[in-house]
Amino acid sequence: MVDAAILTSATPLVYAAGALIGVGLLWAVKVPRLALLLLGASLLTGQLIRLPLPGQGGGLLLSDIAASTLLVAAWWRLLQRPSKQRHAARLTLYVMTPFILWSLFTLVVGAGSLPLGGVLVAGLYWVRLTVYLLLLPALLVLLEDTNLRTQLTRVFLGSLTLIVGLAAVQLWFVPDLQLFGQGWDPHLQRAVSTWLDPNFLGAYLVIGLVYAAALLPGTRHRVLLLLLMAATVIAILFTQSRSALVMLGGGGLVMLPWLVAAYGHVVRRRWPLILGFTCLATAVLALGVIMLGNRALGAVAYGPTVEIRLAALTTVWELVSQFGLVGVGYNAYQFAAIEAGLIGDFNIHSRAGADNSLLTLWVTTGIVGLALFMSIGTAIWFMLLRRWQQYHSPLTLAAGASLVGLLLHSQFINSLLYAHLLIVLAVIVALALTAKPQLLEQRL
Repeated sequence: MVDAAILTSATPLVYAAGALIGVGLLWAVKVPRLALLLLGASLLTGQLIRLPLPGQGGGLLLSDIAASTLLVAAWWRLLQRPSKQRHAARLTLYVMTPFILWSLFTLVVGAGSLPLGGVLVAGLYWVRLTVYLLLLPALLVLLEDTNLRTQLTRVFLGSLTLIVGLAAVQLWFVPDLQLFGQGWDPHLQRAVSTWLDPNFLGAYLVIGLVYAAALLPGTRHRVLLLLLMAATVIAILFTQSRSALVMLGGGGLVMLPWLVAAYGHVVRRRWPLILGFTCLATAVLALGVIMLGNRALGAVAYGPTVEIRLAALTTVWELVSQFGLVGVGYNAYQFAAIEAGLIGDFNIHSRAGADNSLLTLWVTTGIVGLALFMSIGTAIWFMLLRRWQQYHSPLTLAAGASLVGLLLHSQFINSLLYAHLLIVLAVIVALALTAKPQLLEQRL
């Protein structure tokens, strides 16, 4: 249990973290390009750089500093270059504000049943979620600069390349996450890279793969991009993540009508290219299965993690029935879960939510909070759909497929509230919504 004495002993660390954040914010006020590089670096470092919270398995991440930095950079840009044409940024801000306020309200209502330290921890996580939600409108403001758009695209692809490479290094040197201690995934030989979780990493790799495919028609570096896509597919297989495979298949299936409309004429005119790409994809999949061997069966077989999730989800429904109207308060799930016997302490890495994002939101913010959160995704979906109807951009396909795929993924893992995945989703949605018509075929 977190109490005031423990928090007081951590005061020097809090001061140091505050100073670091302050330097980062000042750094980005006039240099947003550096802020974008910091955002890419935060994806690259993943969970490796962390300032732990006392008594908690979580802590302050480099991505928290990077996202906060971008918010200040966007605010400064608004002051420097006021404009009335930022419709997408305004709309996303409008649809996010009700959920942000409601989730704070649920935390205030539930504060009476929480210890002092628990209220502070839950409040800090509410601040984190608010920052990550506001990252999308902030990026929409910054990416009006086409140079920043190009840089962010390169930063995203560079981070993807390095994370895939580090996954190979991790598989070789750290094949068992239990070397880090208890509470980690029981499977062996699973790719986790710097994210230290195969399922979250799998979701990120799927988004990266879809986005790289969207860039393929308009780039001069097709061979390099195809190699990156091939390596990403192999990395996805090595995560052995069922949820990532569902995300890949389900997202692609939902987006199939858009894909047919977008590339039907290409198939007729460029069938040799399509045939070559299909053969390459088949060869990569076959190579991945050969490399996995018996572990390939683990991607579709019933395993220990499935048993754990099914048992936990049945118990979560009891929390829904008790707190389904207003909820226990945002990020106060762990306190309700420990009373229900779902978790044993606050240091395990799955303490903050159920293995289902919608159920987690339902328990913590009630049915109203769940509806408000879903309205955010719905609004973004229609924004992407409208842009698709206007310009038929492959980038909108990538963003839409990722949005739908992540929703499917979140039914098995609490991924809709995961910090790094919120960053990745904000990045590709912002890139899709800010692409000018004349730049849709821009060569990188």
